[in-house]
Amino acid sequence: TITGRKVEDEYRTRTNLYVIGLCPAGGGKDHARRLNKEILAEADMVQYIGNEDFKSGSGLLSALHEHQSLLFQIDELGKWLQQIANGGNGSGAGFLRDVVKALLNVYTSSRSIIKTGAQADVAKVKTIKQPHAVIYATSIPTNVLESLSVENVNDGFLSRTLIVESSVGRSREKAPQNIDIPADILEYVRWWGAYTPEGNLGSINPVARKMQTEADGADLYRELSSLAESQQDAWPEYAGLWVRSSEMARKLAILHQLSLDREAVEVGVRSVSWACEFIEYAISRAVFLAHEWVADGKFEKLLKRIVRVVRAGKDGISRYQITRAVSNVPTREIDEAIQRLLHDGRLKVTSRKTGGRPAD
Repeated sequence: TITGRKVEDEYRTRTNLYVIGLCPAGGGKDHARRLNKEILAEADMVQYIGNEDFKSGSGLLSALHEHQSLLFQIDELGKWLQQIANGGNGSGAGFLRDVVKALLNVYTSSRSIIKTGAQADVAKVKTIKQPHAVIYATSIPTNVLESLSVENVNDGFLSRTLIVESSVGRSREKAPQNIDIPADILEYVRWWGAYTPEGNLGSINPVARKMQTEADGADLYRELSSLAESQQDAWPEYAGLWVRSSEMARKLAILHQLSLDREAVEVGVRSVSWACEFIEYAISRAVFLAHEWVADGKFEKLLKRIVRVVRAGKDGISRYQITRAVSNVPTREIDEAIQRLLHDGRLKVTSRKTGGRPAD
């Protein structure tokens, strides 16, 4: 957020990111969001703190008109996505679709200009130069994964989003420790707040500092692009998740380099290598999650749910255990789903000896 509108590489890549952090309930999701706000507040940069909820797409653009670089932190994004997935154009889902449309536009306009919708009173039309929106959303994993749809894969929302999963589960509640924010972090953030590449007029018509990528780093980007193309050919139904892989890697590489040296004018191979590895993993993982969770229709969703239940059983699971795990679905529909999965070869039946009749 603090580097917004101030740096770019030779592709004019900016550092705006959309990130979803997935973590189980009780895992400490609130702490990171709260700390981000505390850092900006103590650095006297409260103006960079964006809204924590969106009421409309026009509201998002109005916020960016007031301050062009903003950090929007959203709790339980999964419930928001579920409302879109399940609500059609009613139940408030219509305005949320409008927000997603605005987010897609803002993401790709970070080095350009956005004008708000036409109105009878032209004085109310806002012009936003180089909007820099950074999203950090958190959620319980199932809330996000159950809400993902085929539309999300294809409309560009997921290709613009980094999904990051917590490596730990719930943690025991601890007494808070009163630890001051390290002075070097505050100094770093304040430096970026004061930094204007083109002098005093930089905030009005910003001209970002140019960062050139090392030759070996450029080769790594080309390798990532080749990998993305091969994956798109191999899994065309998930091709949309790979289309922005190189752009995402460039964003991360710039940020990595600036973390090492805030005045850098070159993106080194170390930063590019880290970014490419991270993006290759993150997108591969997103493809796997889409394969496991995203379904076109209610019945296909049930099929994938049963497969996940069976896999969680590791050494096999009985039909009765499946029925208990999917208890909110009529037994007849579960039986139909199991038969389809057996026919497709996604499940198989084996028997094992018990004290009485063999168990399937």
